Amino acid sequence: MLNDTFDASDKNFVLEHWLLENKYISAEKLESIIWWWEMPVSDIKFAAPLVISDESTAGEALLEMETCDRDNAIVVDVNCAVQGIVTHGK
Repeated sequence: MLNDTFDASDKNFVLEHWLLENKYISAEKLESIIWWWEMPVSDIKFAAPLVISDESTAGEALLEMETCDRDNAIVVDVNCAVQGIVTHGK
């Protein structure tokens, strides 16, 4: 059991190391999972997010996600303020 002061990233760190110590995962596999741990976010190259208008229909959002091979899109209003996210399970 983990203390409530642990956040999600702490729990993942503890879990991954528990898996390593108990031989459920190799050190090489653990390294491949957490290669980004110490990197500044600015160094991680993400694909540009898919952004759609809150005026778009659900059908338009789905078509855009399928066209761009994405399973989510950020929804913004006319002022580019984030309103939420729409997802599509593939």
